[in-house]
Parts: sequence; structure tokens; C-alpha cells
Amino acid sequence: PTPAQQTSVEGYGPYTGMSVALEKQVLTVTLNRPARKNALDKAAYLDLTALLNQAGKDAKVKAVVLTGSGDYYCSGNDLSVLANSDPETYAKEARALLEDYVNAYIRFPKVLVAAINGPAIGIAVTVLGLCDIVYATDKATFSTPFTALGQSPEGCSSYTFPKLMGVAKANEILLMNRKLSAYEALERSLLTAVFPHTQFDSEVHRRVSE
Repeated sequence: PTPAQQTSVEGYGPYTGMSVALEKQVLTVTLNRPARKNALDKAAYLDLTALLNQAGKDAKVKAVVLTGSGDYYCSGNDLSVLANSDPETYAKEARALLEDYVNAYIRFPKVLVAAINGPAIGIAVTVLGLCDIVYATDKATFSTPFTALGQSPEGCSSYTFPKLMGVAKANEILLMNRKLSAYEALERSLLTAVFPHTQFDSEVHRRVSE
């Protein structure tokens, strides 16, 4: 949504898996691991948590926009790290990372905007209920395949999703692995607005700048 993306800006970064831009007191954070569909690894969790905590106290920042590079917004957790990890150790570490990450969303005191530029999976979907505004391209999809993976929903979604869309529709997503189109997600109040893909960046930038 903003033109000048770089790995660091005015006290933020440098980052290895995301880029940042600060324009008119709006800090735009772009997940930048397109080869991994912007999946979140340990570094991404730590960097995003620290960035939100810092931006919340930064007088130069009035809002944060989260978006992705390439075709995907975010494919959720980077499960490739499991290949070289002890499952029990990984589970303990992941729990602490996730708790800090979700708390950063909950405690963020300013406007938090998610700009969903493509498919979103897992944690990338569940935390949307903690954002203030969620824009999406019409090519975005929303998938939470937790039961298929033997996992449980996170990001407060078992609380926020029923509040947004009702228990029955929330359960269809969180328990039955129902993938939503952008317009289905809009109908279920998960999104603020949907824009044509070719106009997405300009529309988000215009609205956030206002």
C-alpha cells in the first residue's frame, strides 16, 4: 500500500523476513518471504511482536498496516521448521511465541489495519478478529484447516469469530475447515471491505491516508 518498502526505517529493523515503510504516520509492514508464501517462522513472530509493541508507544506512528508480498498474504505457520525440531520442545517454544504475538495484537493501542493481498491461512486468519480494519482483494481466500492438521484454533478466534458471525458460521470455519472467498468473509463480518485486485493497493493506500 505504500511505495517505499525497505528492511528498516526510522528505528524499526532491519528485518530479514519483512519490509517496512513509514508515511504520514502510517507504518506499513509487508511480510516478505514470497518463496514460503510469507509463512511465519520464529524470526517473524519475534519481529512482528516487537514491532507492534514498539509502534504502540511511538508518537510518530498513528496506525500500522499489515500486508504481504507476492501472491499470498500469509500461509500461516512455517511448518518446515518441524523437520529439524523435537516436537515437544517445539510445542513449548511455539506456545510462548504465539502468546506474546497474540497479546501484541490485543494490547496494540492504535489503529491496526490488515490489508489481505491474497490467500490467508491459519494464524493469518484467526488474528483478523483482533484488527480494527480488514481490507481484502477479491482474490483473497481465508482458510483455517486446524482439525485437518490435528490442531486447535488460536488467536482468540474461538471467541472473536462467534461474536462477529454467530456460533454456527464460526464453527463451520474453525471446526469444519470451510475455506471462504473474500465476499463470503465480508458477508460474515470478518472484513471491512473488498476491492478489485487491480485497484487493491491504491484503494488501501487512499483509505488509510485519509
